[in-house]
Amino acid sequence: YASNGRDTVNIVQAALSLAILEGRTYIHENDINWVVEAGRYQPLPQKMIPKKQKVGVVNGLAVYGNKGILLTLEAFVQKAKEEKGTLTITGIIEQEILKTRQSESKRKSNAKASVENVLTALEQITSLSMKEYDIHVNFTGGAPIDGPSAGVAIFCAIYSALFRIKMDNKIAMTGEVSIYGDVLPVGGVSAKIEGAKEAGATKVLIPADNWQAKYADMEIEVKPIRTLKEVITELFDTEQKENKDYALTNTILTASSFLERKEAKEL
Repeated sequence: YASNGRDTVNIVQAALSLAILEGRTYIHENDINWVVEAGRYQPLPQKMIPKKQKVGVVNGLAVYGNKGILLTLEAFVQKAKEEKGTLTITGIIEQEILKTRQSESKRKSNAKASVENVLTALEQITSLSMKEYDIHVNFTGGAPIDGPSAGVAIFCAIYSALFRIKMDNKIAMTGEVSIYGDVLPVGGVSAKIEGAKEAGATKVLIPADNWQAKYADMEIEVKPIRTLKEVITELFDTEQKENKDYALTNTILTASSFLERKEAKEL
């Protein structure tokens, strides 16, 4: 429940006061539970990588306080049931209030805008119309999500669900995505790499513009990436298998060769 020494001391002091009032010389677990409930403390998110590879499930990364944490993203994609597809985004806190001693401000999530950027990039890469699909993106955990730094993870989750390819459960990633498929730099990369390592990941994808020489000597492999084409080459099979229920019915893609719209139609 404590992300720093001050919070730890406050919790212990409050529990100690309760014990003294009851004439005890020790702190019981129930004392801590009472302090946590009365003080409305929230448990710190401490997620580990999934045990199995799954379709549409990706290890994103975020910064909580000053600590990097694993952020699980899920995506489900299917052919639209109606004439036009739908986009559903769940698990995000649309707005959070930031308070200081002097002021109070509000911050809105950019997660929806980030998803829309990813869909535009997907259309350019695959020559598919995302409006023909029902797409559901879910941010698990309920933590405030700013959005931009999750662009690469959102792309991978949707791509995995679209083509029914399992994601490597030991890889985590961070980075923003432009509508033209470039991977853009983000903040808190060092903390995110540490968080990925603590969560059990063996590799982290980061924007090339965030690369620092010290990352080469870390106990986890750090891979710089510049484009979504590099992301696909790094994470997905070089050949996609046909699936009549998904996009591969009429379009065959490889991770290293992207077809123009005209060529895709001819296939």
